[in-house]
Amino acid sequence: DTAGLRDAADAVEAEGVARAERLAASADIVLSLDGADFPNGIAVHSKCDLGRGPGVNVSAKTGEGLDALRSAMAARLRDLAVRPEEAGADVSARQREVLERARASLVSCDPSRDLVLAANAFRAAAQTIGELLGRVYSEDLLDSLFSRFCVGK
Repeated sequence: DTAGLRDAADAVEAEGVARAERLAASADIVLSLDGADFPNGIAVHSKCDLGRGPGVNVSAKTGEGLDALRSAMAARLRDLAVRPEEAGADVSARQREVLERARASLVSCDPSRDLVLAANAFRAAAQTIGELLGRVYSEDLLDSLFSRFCVGK
């Protein structure tokens, strides 16, 4: 959530708009509620229970359109995702296996059926990617690492 994109009335507001533009340009997905057009954007018209507009029409009051918004976001993320088989020669066998486990966690979930199970799948995928980045250490990872070293007294 950022400042609206508009002509600024003063320097402080101009800085807020400039920051919002930089954030939007660097984001994977921008949900645009003000009609701004971004290459990575999804136009969203809120309060569709009061009137329809351009883009994905949603209503927080009735829930209408939220599934369509989730689907649009999921499609955009799928387009951005690099599949392990497409990652190229720069990926080791261990990295490929970790990416495949993370992908399998995400493919297995259906947020429209059970948000708790979906959240758990996202947590599992994030933890798996954390292993790849060296931020999470599983017992299997440590066993694999130390099996290659001779640790003596």
